[in-house]
Amino acid sequence: MYWNEKIQIMQNKFNSVEFKDPFYNGKLVIKTVMTKFHNLKHFHQIDGKEKIVKNKILIKECSIANFYKDELEKLEQSINYYLLLIDMPMGSDEKIYDCQKDALRYLLYLSSGLEKQRFYILDKKYNWLNYFVKNNDIDTVKIYKYGNGNTIFG
Repeated sequence: MYWNEKIQIMQNKFNSVEFKDPFYNGKLVIKTVMTKFHNLKHFHQIDGKEKIVKNKILIKECSIANFYKDELEKLEQSINYYLLLIDMPMGSDEKIYDCQKDALRYLLYLSSGLEKQRFYILDKKYNWLNYFVKNNDIDTVKIYKYGNGNTIFG
């Protein structure tokens, strides 16, 4: 299934408050993320390096099942967050989406076909950011935070 078909599924399953594809504003959001949290000018410069986020701190490592069951449950249901997918199926460019918890969880599920997946979940006011590395081969998710401030995940 192509990515645009998956987004169509999202738009049919969730209303416009629960899930938005900020197609036109997406590049501005990504630029703001890169300016505030990122060491690079373009995501295309990211390969396997772990020094992606400035002042990054590993706060937790868990199984993929625990990530979906315990960690994503920490998100508030009626609040929207940005989900920035860095590693996309079929080699597409990074994508950003405006999601509430259930839509975010489902979108992560739809994008989970890669062996290793990197993504961000962040506050829409850019107060906090978490960086995630999900590795299906070894059944782990590493959760990082930016700086010393608090985030939902720790």
